[in-house]
Amino acid sequence: MTAFESWNFFFLNAKLNLHDLPKWQLSRDYKAITPEATDDELRTFIETKVIPQCGLCPSKCPAFVHPDPLKWSSLQ
Repeated sequence: MTAFESWNFFFLNAKLNLHDLPKWQLSRDYKAITPEATDDELRTFIETKVIPQCGLCPSKCPAFVHPDPLKWSSLQ
């Protein structure tokens, strides 16, 4: 998570009270490597085989299809 993403998450967390939602715990637990990391810390981070937070991003994003407003019923 970049500093910008972390900053945005901080504000979303504060605004939406995400700290009360268990589904967001995995995101809150993520610890990114810092630019000041040592070579050993970087090597350890790169060699990490499983980062649970990576499972939050879909490997293939489904295409969003907008409904055709011309096909909507006037009763809807």
